[in-house]
Amino acid sequence: MLELHDSCLTEWNLCVAEAFGKHNMIVGRDTMQFLQIDLRFSDCATEWDRTELPFKDGDAIDDAVCRVKKIVETKYETADLIKICRSQAKLSTEQKCCWTHCFINTRSC
Repeated sequence: MLELHDSCLTEWNLCVAEAFGKHNMIVGRDTMQFLQIDLRFSDCATEWDRTELPFKDGDAIDDAVCRVKKIVETKYETADLIKICRSQAKLSTEQKCCWTHCFINTRSC
């Protein structure tokens, strides 16, 4: 987050997905609360450790709103996590078995 702080290094475990498009990462509410990052819509600024960064232009916000609407309005089907896990070429057989076991044990959640 160099835009907010040029002298602070923050390390955080993230799940990275190539499908984020132009975004480097999506920061969740838990992370923002822990790091005390404030999104101030009242004056369109982000604040962290007494450093401010203005929001990006309105077109970017409009695009984000459209993407969120699409996500909310999409009809999702239940994914076959075991089938997806077994089809992952980058996982070893042991890793596939481990993940499959995890999925089977958490189905009731």
